[in-house]
Amino acid sequence: DEATIGLTDQIFSRIYSRETASVQVSSFMIDLNQVAAMLRHATGRSLLLL
Repeated sequence: DEATIGLTDQIFSRIYSRETASVQVSSFMIDLNQVAAMLRHATGRSLLLL
């Protein structure tokens, strides 16, 4: 398999998260917040890696 990726203006990637007692939200909520931030800042020419 192969893919051709055109020019992008931004590249976003999600960071691995895990639950911890110091943060009062679940790892799922952290993941959702990361994806939401990516979508807020992305343009039509952005590459989002999940």
